[in-house]
Amino acid sequence: MRPNAKPGTRSDELTEQQKKVFKFVTECILLNTLAPTVREICNKFGFKSPNAVTGHLKALQNKGYLRVEEVISRGIILTKPMILIRDGRVYTAGGPTGEQVRQAMEDAGVANGS
Repeated sequence: MRPNAKPGTRSDELTEQQKKVFKFVTECILLNTLAPTVREICNKFGFKSPNAVTGHLKALQNKGYLRVEEVISRGIILTKPMILIRDGRVYTAGGPTGEQVRQAMEDAGVANGS
């Protein structure tokens, strides 16, 4: 357990605020195919400083939920495949693209419909 963790909690569990930030980031990526910027996350949650967002993103990264590419404005990358179903549409991120799956099947000699 982390030194600052509350008794009875696991260090890999998300706080309520981390859950909200992760949900927002995930929905942005799934629905818009772009990760939000730190400023957009700040505005969404009313944080007064980008440092608050950075802290949440670092915690989410340390817990394995995402990866942050520091030198890229929208450099938040989901580390696990995610699926969102909204209004009868399916949105995916964090997994292989359809083109990557098709290429892998082609490389393996597996034809469509076989």
